[in-house]
Amino acid sequence: MIKKSLGQLRVKKIHAETLHQYIASRKEAGKSNGTINRELDVIRGTLKWAERWSLMGEAVKNLPPGETIGRAFTPEEKTKLLTTAKQKSEWQNARLALILALNTSMRPSEIKSLQWRDVDWLERSVSLRMSKTAAGIRTIPLNSEAYSAILELRERSVDAFGADLAREWHLFFSSHGKMDPLRPVGHWRKAWKAIMKAAGVSQARFYDSRHTAVTDLLQNPNVSEEVAKAIVGHVSRRMLERYSHQRMNAKRAAVAALAPTPAPEAPSQAPAQAENENAAPSYN
Repeated sequence: MIKKSLGQLRVKKIHAETLHQYIASRKEAGKSNGTINRELDVIRGTLKWAERWSLMGEAVKNLPPGETIGRAFTPEEKTKLLTTAKQKSEWQNARLALILALNTSMRPSEIKSLQWRDVDWLERSVSLRMSKTAAGIRTIPLNSEAYSAILELRERSVDAFGADLAREWHLFFSSHGKMDPLRPVGHWRKAWKAIMKAAGVSQARFYDSRHTAVTDLLQNPNVSEEVAKAIVGHVSRRMLERYSHQRMNAKRAAVAALAPTPAPEAPSQAPAQAENENAAPSYN
């Protein structure tokens, strides 16, 4: 898009207003602030090389980071994606990664880094030794869906490389050209886009499967925030606050259990708040 919009201009013809117009056109096209900022980084680098950025740098600033933290799939979307992903064998990596993400909250990078040494068959768990944050280094129990996916990955590795799985082999191994268990898969982007299109699910990233898992955990009244955070690793404050009101019933039940007697009936009309917030409440 940069080349299409600015590629025909001489560097000397690019001014602050030119970039303001470019930013406006990208916003109109629905591009996120993050995408536009990355494009500005490229433009900035070119203009610095041409010794032109100092003439406009003060007038052209990066946009504020977006507030979006992803979206969660609806139950219907999850069913469509999982059912559709079974249709083609070349979608196996994306399908199994999707199952693991939805049932463990692992990030795509964490899934790709998994090696057989990380799987505890007796405990039915996986241990993440590498993550984007210190809080991401954690051990996650495997539910029945995730465990079945791990078994399918094991069967695939056995078929491809033999019965004796090496500890350092990757569960999702590279198959670009020659299969290599010592190298992780690069990506499953093409398969994911094809699955979404076939399932009729739009405006979604694979990373949203993690957001879906986090959402399901935080909306479950039987799962405490501490347990949810231990499973998913780092959870932003905004993510927790988004679901705080939905967890109020669980919190209310928890504090009610501390009282030896049931709470009295609520008054028919709430007491009026004092006009002076600093004044002491008055009781009749």
